[in-house]
Amino acid sequence: MNVRAATAADAGAIAHLIGQLRTAEGLEEPVAAESVLAYLGDPGTEIFVVSADAADDAVLFGVLSLRVMLDLFHGAPTALIQELVVAEGHRGAGVGGALLDVAIGRARELGCVEIAVVTGEHNEAGQAAYRSRGFEQEGVYFEQHLEE
Repeated sequence: MNVRAATAADAGAIAHLIGQLRTAEGLEEPVAAESVLAYLGDPGTEIFVVSADAADDAVLFGVLSLRVMLDLFHGAPTALIQELVVAEGHRGAGVGGALLDVAIGRARELGCVEIAVVTGEHNEAGQAAYRSRGFEQEGVYFEQHLEE
C-alpha cells in the first residue's frame, strides 16, 4: 500500500472517490476535478491518496483531505480532516488507518496542537477507525447548508 501527497494529475480520481461519499450522503451532484484542483491550490490544505503501488498511473482507492488553520482558542495551529473516503472493495483493509496515520503525522510536523474529524453519527466503522487512532468524541457538531 502506497500513501502519498496528491498531485494535480490525481484530480479526476479524487473527484470520483469524493463522489462515492456524496452518493452515500444522498447527494447526486458530482464533484468536478476543478474543485479538487482549487482545494490543492489552497495553501492551508493537503490531500493524501492511497494506491497499491507508487506508479504514477496506479488506481487510487483512498483519499483524505486535511486543512490546517490557526485557532484562537488554542493559540496555535489545529488540523481538521475534512474528508476520508475508502473505495468500496477496499474497506476494512487498513486503508483508512494508513491515511489517518499520515494525516496525524503531518499535523504534528506542522506544529498542530490538535487534529479533529467529523463523521456521521451512524457511521460506526468510521467512528471505530478514528477511536483506534486515539480520537475521542467531544462536543456536538452542527451545520447549516447554505446551498439553494
